[in-house]
Amino acid sequence: MERAGTRGAGLDTAMASQLGIGALLLAGGAALGWLVGRRSRGVRALALRAELDQARERLASYQDQVEKHFGQTSELFGDLTRQYSAVWDHLAEGARELCSEHSPAIGRGFSDRPLLLTPSAEKGAEEGAVKGPEESPAAEDPESQGPSVA
Repeated sequence: MERAGTRGAGLDTAMASQLGIGALLLAGGAALGWLVGRRSRGVRALALRAELDQARERLASYQDQVEKHFGQTSELFGDLTRQYSAVWDHLAEGARELCSEHSPAIGRGFSDRPLLLTPSAEKGAEEGAVKGPEESPAAEDPESQGPSVA
């Protein structure tokens, strides 16, 4: 019967060592998985940071393009306004020099008016636009109506 006791003890030892090795492998695998997961989160965070930086650069570039576009648009409209005013002044001067006194007056040019309206002038212009032609103060003064040949 001694042999049976020795034999049972050998199995218990073998089983214990296999369980111990299995536990160590499990712990090692878990630690390795944790390290790989932690590293991949760091790589993902770096990739997201790079993507965010690129998006910010594209936004800044777009904002610069928009600013340049509207700056140029403003300059072109200013030029157009000055050219229109010069044409208007030329027509008015020609009408004064070439037409008889009985011809309808073209009116003053735009050179004595500001090119851009101030906020208070815009409000007044909006109120004038809402009124009908008979109610508008401009209807009383033909020269204040701007480019009208009638």
